[in-house]
Amino acid sequence: MFPFSRRQGFLSFVVVFAALAVLTAGCSVGGENDEQVQSLRSYSDTSSSAADAGPEGAESLLPLDILDGDRKAEPSENFAAYYKANGDYYLELSHCMEDKGWPAIELQGIYTPQMGIQMAGSEVDPQRYARDFDACQASAPPIPMPPVATPELAEEEYAKAKSAHECLVAHGARMPEFPSKQKFFDDFLVHHAMWNPMVGLDGIKIDMETDPLFSQKSSHEIYEMCPW
Repeated sequence: MFPFSRRQGFLSFVVVFAALAVLTAGCSVGGENDEQVQSLRSYSDTSSSAADAGPEGAESLLPLDILDGDRKAEPSENFAAYYKANGDYYLELSHCMEDKGWPAIELQGIYTPQMGIQMAGSEVDPQRYARDFDACQASAPPIPMPPVATPELAEEEYAKAKSAHECLVAHGARMPEFPSKQKFFDDFLVHHAMWNPMVGLDGIKIDMETDPLFSQKSSHEIYEMCPW
């Protein structure tokens, strides 16, 4: 059994840690191919990206691996423990960066699968920001890691996801059919793919603009109603 891996995507001031899913082994980062594990998908808010702004804009970006610390904790007991530990970890980093004179790191949807972090102020001096952030990581506890994929955890996540699906339908969401238990277990244990209401295991996406529920509430508000 291998733990779910923790992966950071392209960083341009906003990063969202989404416990979403389906990645191939080729999407692993760093030494993860050696461990034969797969990544949680993370994405960034490209609306804040300076990638298309030419060389000057590109220089304002933080290093792609700024969130990758050297010290990793043991896998969490379950995802609830991971979300809690991950939120606490970034709260500590935020306080540390404030002590060094930077704006607080904004934590959106803390303690949920949709937690995102917004790192403001780095454009003033990206190199110094990165050095200070590295120093804060060095003084912080090890980086929390997601749990190991086991049949017992798959059973727990299946029950939670199925309940969330029923809850979302009851609140008016136009949800695709919930996957069979066999598919859920296969995707969870073999592919390390997690069910998420916005993008199902079959890749069917909710129309966020027209859906009666998702068009009216944020993903954090929906998660509070129907946690998955």
